[in-house]
Amino acid sequence: MKKMKLVSGILAFAFLATSVLGGCSGNKNEETGTNTGGSEEKKVTIGLALSTTQEERWAKESKYFVDAAEKIGAKVVVQDAGNDENNQNNQVENLINQKVDALVIVAANSKTAGTAVESAKKAGIPVMAYSRLIKDVDYDCFIGFDVVDIGRTLAKAAIAKVPKGNYMIMNGGQTDINAKFEHDGYMEVIQPLIDKGDIKLVSDQWAENWAPEKALALAENALTQNNNKIDAALVSNDGMAGGVVQALKQQKLDGKVFVTGTDGEAAALQRIAEGSQSCTLLFPSKDFAEAAAKAAVEMAQSKKVPSTATGTIDNGANKKLPTIYVNTVLVTKENINDTVIKAGIAKVEDVFKNVPKDQWPK
Repeated sequence: MKKMKLVSGILAFAFLATSVLGGCSGNKNEETGTNTGGSEEKKVTIGLALSTTQEERWAKESKYFVDAAEKIGAKVVVQDAGNDENNQNNQVENLINQKVDALVIVAANSKTAGTAVESAKKAGIPVMAYSRLIKDVDYDCFIGFDVVDIGRTLAKAAIAKVPKGNYMIMNGGQTDINAKFEHDGYMEVIQPLIDKGDIKLVSDQWAENWAPEKALALAENALTQNNNKIDAALVSNDGMAGGVVQALKQQKLDGKVFVTGTDGEAAALQRIAEGSQSCTLLFPSKDFAEAAAKAAVEMAQSKKVPSTATGTIDNGANKKLPTIYVNTVLVTKENINDTVIKAGIAKVEDVFKNVPKDQWPK
């Protein structure tokens, strides 16, 4: 797997600059889209099968995806499975029956989504897995992150501040392959310290559907079972981090336990500014979704792997599955001004709304 290094600021993503799709008409009533070569292509329809839109990240990215695709003359049919794998497979069958020209899937279950992929491929529809790798079935393209490296990065950030003590891991749903990959990254970093006796892993739990309320309940149990003696919590996304922080607040431990997250959600950025969450990994949601939309339109028009898929990944069925890799940015209280405020991701008054104004960055 190609490794991507995290940087201290927001990056300009090279894959966007290299996209073969250019300035096409955004008129939804036109029957053609125009590629960069100037030749006319039939207007294409993209099926976007989402696991959920209830989380901030997915609500934003689905809109960014649709806007970007429509801007270059494509139509998008969006389906929200409500985190139900069976519902998602049924929705994909519906998209296939509608004869979409390409299919993009955010898998509700990384294993069972293979059934939907196979159906689409039999119908001659190119498929892209978005953010969540679909295992053990071959398809055209994956766009996402080096999730194992995300786990490594969060664990390294934790041990830099808490080199010894009791650790808790709060994983995402067990049906999401990304949750497993992230856990693999955590363990790669902390296992040597566990073996050495510096770190004791006192809780290693999986929150169904990455649900904050599940994370809250699991964190409450972990605190009770360990007499509140937890020094660091490796939490796999910001929604669950909110649940963990809530459990810590109930015991007056917020700000005293190192807590990670991912996604760069607005609430997480506020918690980092306040000091109750220690870090998050900021995903370039708009750039990511736009890159996926452009690649999907290219796949739909050409029936070939998108030109921006310059990396590869092993998904079990294809050891060199074409992949578009995206970088992330580690955000902490120390660098939040540079990585978020100055970069124009969020306004200082929103991020620091719960912090006394004399403590706002200049």
